[in-house]
Amino acid sequence: MAIYSGTSGRRRGSVGNETYTITRGQNIVKEKVLQPLNPRTQRQQTQRAKFASAVDFYKFATRNFFKFAYEDKTSRESDYNAFMRYNTGLGIIFPRPESEIKTRLFGENGEWPMVAPWKLTNGRLAGVDYTTEYRMNAQDEDHNIAVVRMESDYFREDMVNATTIGEASAILIEAGMASAGDILTFVFFYQSKSVRAYDAGSLGGDFGNLNEFEYRQLIVDVADTRPLSALGFLSLSVGKDATNQKTYLAGSVSIYNQSLALESLCAADAVIRSRKVAGGLEVSSSELRLNDCAQLWYEVTSRDSFKESYLRTWNTGEGAVLAGEG
Repeated sequence: MAIYSGTSGRRRGSVGNETYTITRGQNIVKEKVLQPLNPRTQRQQTQRAKFASAVDFYKFATRNFFKFAYEDKTSRESDYNAFMRYNTGLGIIFPRPESEIKTRLFGENGEWPMVAPWKLTNGRLAGVDYTTEYRMNAQDEDHNIAVVRMESDYFREDMVNATTIGEASAILIEAGMASAGDILTFVFFYQSKSVRAYDAGSLGGDFGNLNEFEYRQLIVDVADTRPLSALGFLSLSVGKDATNQKTYLAGSVSIYNQSLALESLCAADAVIRSRKVAGGLEVSSSELRLNDCAQLWYEVTSRDSFKESYLRTWNTGEGAVLAGEG
């Protein structure tokens, strides 16, 4: 492919072995591929499988109104292309969607698990220090609870816990945990059914909508008089921790978990700081942080026994590893 500046104006179409297109305002000339190849080396098919899983996650997240952000995205690069640039190598090796093995494991309409340490944002803002704890929910046997906690060593004895978004914003600014105008985005991605059984390689049934993605946002604005409950958390508190003499934010969300047991909950989370500026959006760098179950699943899909059976569904030729490819 070549970018050219022609003297005869803009061209479209093919002439001989060359095809002319206009992409994002640039004239592009490509050599026509007369005999397309279907690469079958293990390395190439691994890339195909990882690419497909990254595409699936991108579609899934954007369908849930999440917007990825990469400060180094060029004006000629789409959001999708920027996401793939960062995430193709992180993809999961899974069988081709229409393959027999996928249907046997998850049902004809079942989703394949997408959990991976996906890179959600990349930018110059300082990241957010936080911890996440997953708990049982005594009030709802079908759900677990994810609790995200941010802390600061700043402490003021007469601080009163916030009841409104404006009060919470003032506390976060005072404690150095955020700046006015910051947008704190809390991301939760999880599988609503157990994946620990996947290691056995035989599940059966139809898993249907397996993946769940949701997020909450807090815009730091001292003038916002809405109650904290307006942000959609199961619970949200911002104020002083008198016992440990710290300032904290603790927010919880309800997570549907059909398997109930916490050790079977595969989940991942992230907290992103962003800020609108004259040139667009500044963000912190973030990726989904996997819990123990999710990390195990991610590692399981990289095992040789899994890769061999899954990659065969992408037409990997037996022993077809070219010199320099394996």
